[in-house]
Amino acid sequence: MSRIILPITIIVAVGIAFAAGWYFGYTRPTLQNQKKILKEYAVARDVIGYTDAEMTQAAKTFPKPKDVLASMAREDQTLVAVAIGSVRQFDKGDPEAVKRQLLHILGSYYRVHQTDDLYRDVIAQIEKAALESPSIAAEIARKNE
Repeated sequence: MSRIILPITIIVAVGIAFAAGWYFGYTRPTLQNQKKILKEYAVARDVIGYTDAEMTQAAKTFPKPKDVLASMAREDQTLVAVAIGSVRQFDKGDPEAVKRQLLHILGSYYRVHQTDDLYRDVIAQIEKAALESPSIAAEIARKNE
């Protein structure tokens, strides 16, 4: 009798171990999320028409998150520098200098990006403002210096 109990116990234990492994391995949220991400990846790959190797190569050309954040920080630094310079000029009692500085930045932005579709909403906003402000209209009409 004891010869039969040991193998049955081992078989039952192995069966329970497999069942627990399956349950915890295939029904947990992490795996469900991974399956969802893989399905989304497959859809994106098929829509683009790339192979897995081509998708991997394309992913290598994407900017790294830290590079994107560094770029955003540089943009913020520029914005802060302009704001500080503008406030200093205003505090000195020279609002015309502030206006010239801001118009120069606005005009430069417009001239650089006016043909770029990526910036069309911002360019439209500048053009709308130019309809209401003669100084903005004059600045964006200027040629590059």
